[in-house]
Amino acid sequence: MNILVLSPHTDDGELGAGGTIARFLEEGSDVHYVAFSAPRPELKEECIRSLKMLRTEEKVVSIYPGVDISRFKPGPKDVDFGRQLGMSSDRFTVLYVGQFVSWKGVYNLVYAGKILKEAKRDVQFVLVGSGAQNETLQKLIRYAALEDCFVFGDSIPYHNLERLYQLADVFVLPSLPSMAWQEQFGMVLAEAMACGVPVLASNTGSIPEVVGDAGLLFPPGNFWELAEKLKYLMENRGILNELREKVRKRAVEKFDAQKNAEKILEVYHEVCR
Repeated sequence: MNILVLSPHTDDGELGAGGTIARFLEEGSDVHYVAFSAPRPELKEECIRSLKMLRTEEKVVSIYPGVDISRFKPGPKDVDFGRQLGMSSDRFTVLYVGQFVSWKGVYNLVYAGKILKEAKRDVQFVLVGSGAQNETLQKLIRYAALEDCFVFGDSIPYHNLERLYQLADVFVLPSLPSMAWQEQFGMVLAEAMACGVPVLASNTGSIPEVVGDAGLLFPPGNFWELAEKLKYLMENRGILNELREKVRKRAVEKFDAQKNAEKILEVYHEVCR
């Protein structure tokens, strides 16, 4: 008896034709359940089609990763915590949490920031994380004369992350697809949404599946549209408030770690009967 649980970071090579899953099927393994969030919806469908050929599609269960929604939740802004990071409490705050690497699209935040500054928008970008592009990213910010618009935070302890999210007006994930990789879930999206922070993310990989109709998307690499959508949210606080409610609701429905752990347990109980 085999139980196959695919992590949210399953890649094309595992799910696609000729990949690990296909080989399991070809070898006649008794695949009982497959629980995953695929990097691309079509890969999930391909896997399901393969199972249908063996008349086992009813054994496919899709279960999302989860976050602690009792901890990651809307809350008052901890202004003192923000000051410790160098943040201003009276500026529109755009937050990014993640690696400072090219495929995360971090340079597009600088380009969008330049557009917003030239449009006289009072905005601060807060970038928290680390990575190979850290130094180059800061050089680009200095070259663009945007030092007053960007705040860098080193890796923040995980037990303080919800306080960070609660300081943000918008969370941005500008990931870029490559030949070998696309965003395969984005836990930071789920965390931000659980905290009631509107999300603005690139339309790539599994991001649209995670965000659903609760956030806004823009084409990968299109920093002009990223800037326009940020301006739209800055100028329409009513829409921003609606999105706060929608993202929290979606996080509670889809990404509750306790509920999703119980779903996995149900799968195991079903298989072990």
